[in-house]
Amino acid sequence: MVLLFWFPIFSVCGQRPLVDTLGSRIIGGHDALPGAWPWQVSLQYFRFRYGYRHVCGGSLINNMWVLTAAHCLIEKRNPRYWRAVFGVNDILNPERTKQICDIKRIVIHRNFGSATMDNDLALLELANPVKYTEYVLPVCLATRMLQVDPLAQCFITGWGTTSFGGKTSDMLQEAEIDRIPTFLCNSSGWYNGLLTDNMICAGFEDGGVDTCQGDSGGPFVCYIAESTSFYQLGITSFGYGCANAHYPGVYTRVEKYANWILMQMEKCLQRVGAVTNSLKALCLLLVRRLSHVQVMSPALCRRCRRSATGAEK
Repeated sequence: MVLLFWFPIFSVCGQRPLVDTLGSRIIGGHDALPGAWPWQVSLQYFRFRYGYRHVCGGSLINNMWVLTAAHCLIEKRNPRYWRAVFGVNDILNPERTKQICDIKRIVIHRNFGSATMDNDLALLELANPVKYTEYVLPVCLATRMLQVDPLAQCFITGWGTTSFGGKTSDMLQEAEIDRIPTFLCNSSGWYNGLLTDNMICAGFEDGGVDTCQGDSGGPFVCYIAESTSFYQLGITSFGYGCANAHYPGVYTRVEKYANWILMQMEKCLQRVGAVTNSLKALCLLLVRRLSHVQVMSPALCRRCRRSATGAEK
């Protein structure tokens, strides 16, 4: 068996420099403070009659890539019609902190099944790197090695509808929710065996707080006190209605796809045929940030070693 390790390409992830404290206890949520969730992305699709409109959420995982749900893109695969908006809370009246990036490439997980919603994730490569600011920063990604305290605070964010079938929210919403054991979510009277090992169930047994339409693709994050960072555990995927009792939100389990995410980014780097500053930073992390070990492929390790020694230009 080959063990793969990966470090976040940005040396500091999951930080919220403009927010000192965790939020209080989407549907059942409240307006987020500006800069509270700097990795939150609004994915907007162009229609000739309406212009760009928010369709799904996403999360910034480094300065060139956004993570989202496959079902957001499966029928809209042309990257020319998409854009990613960063650093905003009010998507109708965006702040000066806003950054907009065109999309260069869309990568949908090849095993995504719209009937089962299994493997519901996709990546968007930006046409140009986003600039890191206090309002725009990457989230850390969960891996199988990450230990999450059962009492860790976890949050959902998005601009989705605030009631089933209702209007989307102009202001970014946030809410704290609980992780729910898969065996309970799969029990009779709940999802009755629908969830796979690639999914996370989160919300409340009695409902009341949940993600809804328009929140899809957005991040489900938990605060890891040991590293004082937020880690993305899930990608908003599906649910029965919104905030219904015994039907909490279902999220793609990010830790299951850490290798896949890295491999897609690596393929693009190989096509470019150059060692980027991001790769050099990745190599430095190999030495300096052992506490943030995640997933790295042997091929990328070799490229890193060459770049660190100056053997590859």
